[in-house]
Amino acid sequence: DMGKRNVLVKSDREEAVNSVNNPLISKSTKDDPLICEIKKVLNSPQWKATLTWIPGPENGDADKLA
Repeated sequence: DMGKRNVLVKSDREEAVNSVNNPLISKSTKDDPLICEIKKVLNSPQWKATLTWIPGPENGDADKLA
């Protein structure tokens, strides 16, 4: 058993982060297959995963990879 895997996901897409993290905000996307899959992974007992919003300028490393 390798134990839980810890993952911190940072995104500059505030609406997407809110859609995943807040069920009250995400009524329009609650049935979206991608959002459902992300929620499933984040809530998996094998993972300790956190999805966090960051301002766009702080996301420079990811922008360089894109």
